[in-house]
This record gives sequence, structure tokens and C-alpha cells, in this order.
Amino acid sequence: MKKSPFPAKNHLAATRRAILLGVLTIALLLAYGLLRFPSVLTASPTGVRSLIGVCIILVIYAVAGWAGPAFAGRINPHILPAGDLGGLLAGIVFVTEIALEYWLLPNDNTTMGLVEYGLVLALFFVIGLSVAYRTNAIRNGTSAAIWSAVVASLIFFIAVLCVFYLFNGTPQQTQVFRAEGDFVDFAHSGLHDFNSFVMEDFMGAGFYHSLLLPVVAAILGTLGATIGKGLARLRKS
Repeated sequence: MKKSPFPAKNHLAATRRAILLGVLTIALLLAYGLLRFPSVLTASPTGVRSLIGVCIILVIYAVAGWAGPAFAGRINPHILPAGDLGGLLAGIVFVTEIALEYWLLPNDNTTMGLVEYGLVLALFFVIGLSVAYRTNAIRNGTSAAIWSAVVASLIFFIAVLCVFYLFNGTPQQTQVFRAEGDFVDFAHSGLHDFNSFVMEDFMGAGFYHSLLLPVVAAILGTLGATIGKGLARLRKS
């Protein structure tokens, strides 16, 4: 029997459900944070703007989660599985780095952050290269890298919010925030409630992280895909 050129429908449906569930989880976590620290919307003039920005990003991700899997499947069956795998691996890197911060409690998290993002960016490059090599199309490698960033961004945002709530007020979180320079930034912010400051900071970080990570993935994925297509041509010749 001839194999279908499209990814299995159950894989498309599972990916769609996972993305939409991730968006819903973030929305609920944000709602919980706003209920727990309501002054985030009144303590700073940028609080409402941060909330609006992150809500816009969640709507965009929800649309991508609904339409993206089927669209990617129509382009090429390799895009979605590779993108899901790359996003999961990048998400594991994000979660691992966050967990290590709370376990090792370093005085400065700069090195860990550089290693974290270095690995994630390398993953986008490799995903783009591998998909383009297998399909002989740069567009496919770029699309897979972008999808990886979408999946990874959701995992990152969920992990950051969950860890913030779970460790709120603990000595571990105090040390992590000190290592990341949050207390210095809070002192310069002019705000009076630290938790509201952190909540707003996470909303802003979630917006920019979710917006810029796919852009960076597109650039690195395209670079890797260009090399992958070149290698595919060498293989044929």
C-alpha cells in the first residue's frame, strides 16, 4: 500500500491539541498571577500594556496551533515531526536550565543563560539543516525551525510561571532573583511591590520571547537549511 505524503491525521490532531492546551495553560497561569498579585495592573503604567501584549501573542499562538499543523503537513510531511521534536528538545533545555538555577543557586546566572540559549539556537540550526537535507528544500527547513520555536516558547513560558508561583517567597527564589539582577532592576523601577514587578516582567518577557524566538529560529533555520540543501545536492552528485 502506498504511503500517504501527509503526516498521520492523529499526529496532526495531537499536535493541535498540545499547542492549544499550552496556550490555555498559560492563560490560566496568567489569570492566577493577576488574581494573586492584582496590583500588577495598577502599580505600573506599563502593566496593562504588558498584559495586552501577552494576550495578543496567545491569540496568535492559538491561531498557529489550530491552523499550523495542517498547513505544515500540506507543505511537507517532514516539517511537523521535526518541528515537534526540535521544540520538545529546546523546551527540555529551557526547563533544565530553570531547574538548575534553583538547584545549584549560582551567584551569577550569566554563564548558564548563555549555554541555555546557545544550545537552543544550535537546535534551530540543526533542525533546519536536517529537514532541508532530507527534503532538498530550504523552505521546509525554515518552517520546521520556526515550528520548533513555537513549541519551545510555550514550554518556556509555562515553566517560568509555574516555578515562580511554586517557589514564591522561598530562599531559593530570592537567591535566583539576586543572581539574575531582579532586585537591582526593582530598585530602579520605582515600584513598591516586588511580586507585581516580577509578574509584569514575566509578562513582558513572555511577549518578547514568544515573538522573537520564532524570528531567530527562522534566521538560523534558513542558514542551516541552506547548508542542508547544499549537502543534499552533493549527495546526489
